[in-house]
Amino acid sequence: MKKLLLVLVTVVAAGTVNAQELGVRFGGVSGSSGAALDAVFGLNGTRIHADLGFYEDAVGIDFLWDFIYKPLGGEAFYWYLGVGPTAIIGDVFRLGVAGEI
Repeated sequence: MKKLLLVLVTVVAAGTVNAQELGVRFGGVSGSSGAALDAVFGLNGTRIHADLGFYEDAVGIDFLWDFIYKPLGGEAFYWYLGVGPTAIIGDVFRLGVAGEI
């Protein structure tokens, strides 16, 4: 029941914010199995990439700050490097650092 309430609150909150991308994906947060809600928000040349993952006995959260760099090889292909905290909250609590390119 707690997970269902958390999903509903997250979906309503996601509908009220102005994100560049919103989505649902399978595969979870930080490479684990499960389903995740994914959102990207633009911030003056950088972006925030947030993931909220749901698993059998835990909830995972990634909050990455992506630095957007100049185009690579052409104007249509921008690349970025991101880093930020990650947490798994469940029977065991885990806190770490995640990254993405």
